[in-house]
Amino acid sequence: MRLWTIQDQPAYARLTTKGELYGDWRRVDSQCFKPAYKWLCAQMETRGIALKGRPPVWAWNHKPDMRISAHQYRGSRGVVLLELEVPNDLVLLSNYDAWHCVLNDHFLTTSIDDVAGMFDHPRHEVEASWLRIFDLEYMGAIPGYSDWAQATFPIIRGDYVISAKQFAAR
Repeated sequence: MRLWTIQDQPAYARLTTKGELYGDWRRVDSQCFKPAYKWLCAQMETRGIALKGRPPVWAWNHKPDMRISAHQYRGSRGVVLLELEVPNDLVLLSNYDAWHCVLNDHFLTTSIDDVAGMFDHPRHEVEASWLRIFDLEYMGAIPGYSDWAQATFPIIRGDYVISAKQFAAR
């Protein structure tokens, strides 16, 4: 599967030196996000994608527009866009917008009518609603959700790399 990931220069240097790069819990943005990441890890493991206790590597299934400053802090230098070819059986795709329901620990609504009661669901219903993030066609057809898919996988191996382009965030 063709994927694109954005990595900083030290991560890229590790990849070129060691021949592989994998997720690191120390790089998860916030302690409050760790439960969501662990939930996603469990989903990957359930689907036979072994993570060996590490968080996944994140990527896009389409080439990102690097002119958008949201990819890195404005003015950041030493950032590398890697184009990869990753074996399909190692990749779990999910809807980018819907992932934020998992990240923010709330019910994944699928209609405007659900929004008012999105905080009134028992825990098992909240977590069951999150499984919809993996149904890309369904989520992409719901107003308010884009059709952007993000990819998670266990490791970047050197032989997955098709190209590497350095850039400065705008």
